[in-house]
Amino acid sequence: MNCNWPLSPFMQRLARAHANCIEGLPIFGGLLGVAIIISKTDVTDPLASAGAEKRGARSRGGLAECR
Repeated sequence: MNCNWPLSPFMQRLARAHANCIEGLPIFGGLLGVAIIISKTDVTDPLASAGAEKRGARSRGGLAECR
């Protein structure tokens, strides 16, 4: 059963995007925690900007579909 049925399509997409972020947080947070503990954050720095740009483009594209 879809719990988002009374919401508009835009709000349904926003709810799914939020759930995706919450699901991925423990994995990426754990990886970042390990990198910090073993002092290898130089590995994560270039990935952070590339990942943010890619994620932003995906988010803008997904939200545009709901309009």
